[in-house]
Amino acid sequence: MTAGIEARVTAQEGGGAAAVAGAAGALRVAWEAHCADFLSAHLAEGAASALALDGEQPLAVRLLSAVDTWRAGDSARGAEQHETQGPPARARTEPGEEAVTSANACGARLGIGEVIALAESYAKAALGATTVPESPFRRS
Repeated sequence: MTAGIEARVTAQEGGGAAAVAGAAGALRVAWEAHCADFLSAHLAEGAASALALDGEQPLAVRLLSAVDTWRAGDSARGAEQHETQGPPARARTEPGEEAVTSANACGARLGIGEVIALAESYAKAALGATTVPESPFRRS
């Protein structure tokens, strides 16, 4: 959880691809540890926020659409809702209606492993790296 918060702070400070890498790493750790769905959704939203802040709105929308699909029909979600302001909200409007519709359709079919792969792939390309640095919070 701490790594996810750190990634959001890094994104807000202009950390770009490094923030996406951190968010993807935190999401991977949560997935491998079989954390609760609400935590995975929150971390995926953090990755989407980092992508939006780095100017990758269509990819951010795909991740947000996946999160929406994961949360659909979850009567226990209560106050836990996607971010309605800031970078995720702008990502859902800035690319234009056609691009958002297309990204939503693609994202709705994504599972958590695919979301992680997309975020890691973006981070690798943007950082010019062959691997995404592992989260310092990974359990051995």
